Amino acid sequence: MNNRAKILFVDDNLSLCRTTSFVLGRKGYVVSIATDGPKAIEMVKEKTFDVIFMDIKMPHMNGVE
Repeated sequence: MNNRAKILFVDDNLSLCRTTSFVLGRKGYVVSIATDGPKAIEMVKEKTFDVIFMDIKMPHMNGVE
């Protein structure tokens, strides 16, 4: 059984997503990334996450929406 926390990191800055994913992955977390709100919604519909880190200011759909 895999009981590592699953994290979704959402930010329009791809470099930040990759860096954060790498750091959290090295700490033992399972990290998925999305670069916009609509993609994040798709991902949440497909699987569950324990934590979601979301940028508030993004194009198309902000983190509050």
